[in-house]
Formats: sequence, structure tokens, C-alpha cells
Amino acid sequence: MNPYSCQTHDQISLVVLAVAHAKGDATGTAIRDNVRKISQGNGQKVDNAVDGLKLLAQGKAINHEGASGPCDFTDIGDIIDCKIRFDRAEKGTFKTIKLL
Repeated sequence: MNPYSCQTHDQISLVVLAVAHAKGDATGTAIRDNVRKISQGNGQKVDNAVDGLKLLAQGKAINHEGASGPCDFTDIGDIIDCKIRFDRAEKGTFKTIKLL
């Protein structure tokens, strides 16, 4: 498992879904104001932007829980939980030490 690829996928999905929730407003302020509305709460759980966009177009609430897990944020915007991978170079290859 590569948590960084998963996180990248989720970050792009969150931006796309936040813009859709903001009725197409792609400003930084609109994304900030809408990202928690599509990633936290009691909405229908989705794990990808395509399904989330379909539900938002139907006027339904969503809760994006992506490839990296729940995408929940504190009031100041820090992610609550995030996987980190520690690797060590050993004889020309990387060996995973720990996945937190």
C-alpha cells in the first residue's frame, strides 16, 4: 500500500467535489468553505469523485471517505488521521519499515 498515491487521489477528489458543492465556484475560499461539507457528516458515503458528483447533482449530501480513509478535518484545516509510510533503502531496494 502506498499511502501517498491514495492521499493524492483523495485530495483531487475533495477539490472536485468541493467545487461541485459550491455550484462551480473554484476559488480557494469556496473550496475551503465547502470541503468539510462534502467530507464529513451524515451524507451518503462515497469513495470516489464520480459517484460523489452524481449524488451532488441529485441534491444529496455526501461524505467522501476515499482511498486513504476518512477525510475529516479539524476546524483549522488539519487532517485528523493520515497514514504515513517509513521505508529504508537496503541493498538497492526499499524495505517498508512501518506504516502508521
